[in-house]
Amino acid sequence: MGKSYPSYNHYIPISILLAVAFLFTGCAALNKAQQQRQEKIKQEQQKRYMTFERPTSKVRASSDGLTIESQHYIMTFAKDLLQNKDF
Repeated sequence: MGKSYPSYNHYIPISILLAVAFLFTGCAALNKAQQQRQEKIKQEQQKRYMTFERPTSKVRASSDGLTIESQHYIMTFAKDLLQNKDF
């Protein structure tokens, strides 16, 4: 008879379990990194962009639409604007 070699069959299931464990651990780490990245982007956008509340001033327009008044400005358009079909 020849030499008998030790059986390494028990290493296969252990290797598979380790691979699955590393896969799930890696996925969890990737998800956490993605969430942290999204939070960082949101914080940077909040620093960069400023939002304003709706003004309380009223805008008044004349019946023909040629004069528009507000607390801060008055806009007056020429009468030939009424000849434009899109106005």
